[in-house]
Amino acid sequence: MIDISQRIALLKEKRNKRVELTSDQVLVELKRIAFSNICDLKIDWDKVKDWNDLTDDQKAVIAEIKVTEAKGKDWTKTVTEIKMHDKLKALESIAKHIGLYEKDNQQKQVPVINLNLIDSTPRIG
Repeated sequence: MIDISQRIALLKEKRNKRVELTSDQVLVELKRIAFSNICDLKIDWDKVKDWNDLTDDQKAVIAEIKVTEAKGKDWTKTVTEIKMHDKLKALESIAKHIGLYEKDNQQKQVPVINLNLIDSTPRIG
C-alpha cells in the first residue's frame, strides 16, 4: 500500500532537485523583498535611479515600473512610478518558515481545566 503523504514528499523532492531549487534560495528571495527599502531606488523624492545603477537585489524587489508624462500648459514632466513586491507578505512567509507563529500560538494557548461538577440540588421522590 502506498502512503500518499510519503509519495507527495518524494515527488516534491524530485521536482526540487530537477529544477535545482532549495528552500535557502526561496528564503533569500523573500529576504530581499522583506527588507527592501524604496529609498534605495530613488535619488531624490521625485527622481528614480537609472536602471543600470541598481543592484541585482534592488531590481529583484521591483514588481512594476510605470513611466508616464505629465503635461501642463508650458511644461512636460516624466513621472516614474515604482511598485514593489509585497513586503508584508514576504515577512509573513519568512515568519511561517522559521516557526515564528508556532511559538506565538504556543504562548497564547489557554490552559484547560477539567472540573467534575456534582449536582447538589435536592431530588424529590
